[in-house]
Amino acid sequence: MNAGDAFRWRRPGLRRSLRRALRMLPVDGDMMGLLSNLSEARRRPIRLLTHEGNPTHPTGLWVGKPGCDYIIVDAAASPASRTMIIAHEVSHMLLRHTNDATAEIPEELLTSVAPRMDPAVAVRVLARHGYGRAVEVEAEEMGTALAAEARRRQRIDHFHADPVSARLR
Repeated sequence: MNAGDAFRWRRPGLRRSLRRALRMLPVDGDMMGLLSNLSEARRRPIRLLTHEGNPTHPTGLWVGKPGCDYIIVDAAASPASRTMIIAHEVSHMLLRHTNDATAEIPEELLTSVAPRMDPAVAVRVLARHGYGRAVEVEAEEMGTALAAEARRRQRIDHFHADPVSARLR
């Protein structure tokens, strides 16, 4: 079974978008490599930023601006959570979900990401409106499949790099 078989896709483009994401995912499952490949495919930089988390703030956020995409991740996220957050936000990009500059993002989150910027200006620059439930479910399903495949590839890569495993082969 491949990463996409475990899910009921809610729209036809989901399976195609997942296949595209899996082609961009490096053989070692490295998420930074995925971001680099996606950046190249989209012909625009993707910047990964961190913020100091707060239970009332989102753990991850994609902000698409003209000429650049930003993925903002909670600085305290574990490596597994970080992978899932990035996979979820990448899914929004590949599914062509849109940003809405009228969002209400908590001021503390804005000041942690852009500390030297007036929060009112930061809202206009960074904000995106929360997605409806169906769009979030799509991104979560695809993100989960992508993160699972990344983890599988990381385990295989670790197995191949392990000296004990190499002697047993």
